[in-house]
Amino acid sequence: MLARLADSYYWMFRYLERIENYARFMDVNFQLTLEFNDVAGQQWEPQVAVSGDRELFDRLYDECSRENVLYFLSFHPENPNSICASVMNMLENAKFARPEISVEVWEQMNSLKQVVMCGRESEVHKCSNPSGFFANVRACCYMIYGAIEATFNRSESYHFATMGKYAERADKTARVLDVKYHILLPEFKGIGSSFDLLHWAALLKSVSGYEIYLRKYGQITPSQIVDFIIFDPEFPRSMRFAIRELEHAALALSGNGDGYFNEVERSIHLLREKLDTITADEILVSGLHEFLVRFIREMGIISDAITSYYFVNKRYLNVSHIRPFEEKDRLLHREQSQTQSMA
Repeated sequence: MLARLADSYYWMFRYLERIENYARFMDVNFQLTLEFNDVAGQQWEPQVAVSGDRELFDRLYDECSRENVLYFLSFHPENPNSICASVMNMLENAKFARPEISVEVWEQMNSLKQVVMCGRESEVHKCSNPSGFFANVRACCYMIYGAIEATFNRSESYHFATMGKYAERADKTARVLDVKYHILLPEFKGIGSSFDLLHWAALLKSVSGYEIYLRKYGQITPSQIVDFIIFDPEFPRSMRFAIRELEHAALALSGNGDGYFNEVERSIHLLREKLDTITADEILVSGLHEFLVRFIREMGIISDAITSYYFVNKRYLNVSHIRPFEEKDRLLHREQSQTQSMA
């Protein structure tokens, strides 16, 4: 397939996942502000931190008010990661891949665009209750995902789309956990007040895990929340789940069933092994923030590897015949992986 086409599928689904994530955690935060007074934007400042665009926000605004943050993350023309910009970027990539996209998926993507454009024109960021807008955005994203599952061939394009989806999901889940946990629990200690419980519940809702968590654990405790969000093998937004799906997609592209064939598979493999050989208690003792910073940095390395290996300076991809690592390199990387896992 064309490398440009593979790149389009990868980024189309990164943008789609980003849109749904932004709509969800902004809506959750809005619901939380209804319970507490938002003093000097204290409830909204973390939303900018989660997006990773704090430096840009500070150049554009003097304060983290609700209206400023909602407009910045939803519609601001200078924010390349806003919901509006992500929708347009998603559609630009979809246009290139249009011959391989089903009518159902294309129609749902355009419905999402209409919802976002209507929200911008009606200045929903100034409304007293923007929840309806965010709910509609999320519903459109879910409709797109549903149409994809029902109409996409499980071919190379599907695997590149899956890689984009889970690369974005792993990164955003780590960022949400890092920011929220840092605010709630700078030092590891118990909780108990209604204020604490509402904020911990908001953290779980920010990753769509509140109901699933309660069914599994029954009560809210910091260590169990960390274990759930990072390690749960069945929760589709846990970091481990996302990395495993990312690895499965990479292996499906190369047809590799043992070890790793290229730098992309190697980078994902090393990160997955780290998640398989550490526990939540060990992370909390050594420092959750430090662990998440390393995880986000390694996700950046994986994203760079995907771009350089599959997309840059390539016109055509024949992923079923990608040259594997030399055997001596494979053995060396396995030894390095085992050493890092033990460390």
